[in-house]
Amino acid sequence: MWDAGIIVPTTKVPVSVATFVSYILPPLLLYFTMAVLVITPQTRALRVACWPIVALLAWRATFGLDMTPINSEEIQVELAIPMLVIVTRALYWGLVKEPLVRHLRPVNSTPSTLMDAFDLVSNLRGYGWDWSRGLYVPRDTRPSDRIGFVSHVILSAVVHAFLVSTFSRALQSFSPVGLGSFVGGSIFDETLPFHVRYFRSSIICIMGGTAAYSSLQMNHDLGTLVGVLFLGQDPAQ
Repeated sequence: MWDAGIIVPTTKVPVSVATFVSYILPPLLLYFTMAVLVITPQTRALRVACWPIVALLAWRATFGLDMTPINSEEIQVELAIPMLVIVTRALYWGLVKEPLVRHLRPVNSTPSTLMDAFDLVSNLRGYGWDWSRGLYVPRDTRPSDRIGFVSHVILSAVVHAFLVSTFSRALQSFSPVGLGSFVGGSIFDETLPFHVRYFRSSIICIMGGTAAYSSLQMNHDLGTLVGVLFLGQDPAQ
């Protein structure tokens, strides 16, 4: 085991401010560094060399921290998912031959490597970048002026937050087997008659899908507010 603590320790350490800085921050910083490199010409060799370090740091963050003091095993999974995203995106950035090019920026903005990198790390669909050519983007029906746009997004976030809460609680009222368990369970209650069993499971699927969609839309709205209000992005983006 290295003294620098790069390799995953044999025992997990409890999460704290200090362990967050030493475990979570390094892969995030290197992920951002990879974003800067992939939009900079003649950096492929350096990107390829950086990727194994990104993967190792993400592995260390995922399996080296004990998140149970905060909540439960679900938090551990919620940490693993973004780390997996970081590793896979960094792998693509490491292998791509030509630098990625951003062709859509806020109105009246000047090109900035750092701002482009910030947009790249938070832009999962690649909207406005050359690597997402052919991406279908539905026509936006929201107001084009900033005040109207922000008001619409805030209302959407509130509505979808309400839907998430409502359908999540409704789903819990059905008490499917394994609900809340890390390993999950079945939505089929074998003690019920055939038609009742599948009617119940269909309702659970609809409520679960609606809750998942509403959660994604709510988070998208919140991210949109951050981009428009604090990062200076144009509503047209």
